[in-house]
Amino acid sequence: GDAAVRPMLIVRKPDGTPRFYVDPKPVSYGTYAAVFRHKQDGEPDGPVVMVSYNEARSFALSHGGRLMTSDEWDVAAVTSTFVAPDGLSEWVDSPDEKRKTVRRHGRADTRLDEPQRDVTFRIARDP
Repeated sequence: GDAAVRPMLIVRKPDGTPRFYVDPKPVSYGTYAAVFRHKQDGEPDGPVVMVSYNEARSFALSHGGRLMTSDEWDVAAVTSTFVAPDGLSEWVDSPDEKRKTVRRHGRADTRLDEPQRDVTFRIARDP
C-alpha cells in the first residue's frame, strides 16, 4: 500500500499528545518500485529489502517523512498495530557516517550503508 494513503500509527507521549506518527508496516516493495527502479523476489505488498540506508532515508524524506530514531523504534514497536516482519531489521536514523543502525525486537546492530537482504524501513512523521 501507499504510505500517503495508509493511515499512520500515532505514538503518544505519556500525556496523550502525539509524539510522532509512523507507518504501521514497512514500505512495500510495490510502493518503492513505483518510484525507483528496484527488483526483488516476493509480493508487491511485502516489505522492500535490498535498499541502502541513504536510499531509505531519501525515500522517506521525498515522501514528507523521515526514519525513526532507535528510541522511537522501541516505543513504536510495543504498540499493538505496529507490524515488525519476521526475520527483518529496519533502518533507523543513524548519525555515524560509516556504520548505520538497524533495529528489530530486542536488538540493535550496525551495518554498512549498502543494500541489505534482511533490512527494510518505514516512514515516520512529526506531529
